[in-house]
Amino acid sequence: MKNLKFFINRNPIFDRCPSCKDLGSLHKSRARNTKENIIKTFTIWKLYRCKSCGWRGYRSVIVLTSRSLVTLCYYFAIIALVAFIVFKVLTSYNG
Repeated sequence: MKNLKFFINRNPIFDRCPSCKDLGSLHKSRARNTKENIIKTFTIWKLYRCKSCGWRGYRSVIVLTSRSLVTLCYYFAIIALVAFIVFKVLTSYNG
């Protein structure tokens, strides 16, 4: 296991606009109300605006790769197996 990074940080400024598909036209946008401010502050979603067409919306700043999904599945399987073994051991002492 060379690389155990689950998440990759990315900069959506270099992505294509979801509306006009223009490359490199996104820039950060300021929150207009409390709801947008809460979402922008406490989640991985940040506000962006397109310089070309005016699209405004949320883009994720963290990417979950397919390799990291496989690794997370392995970890969840190991956790489930250990929990099952611990459950069986604890119930055998009570039975």
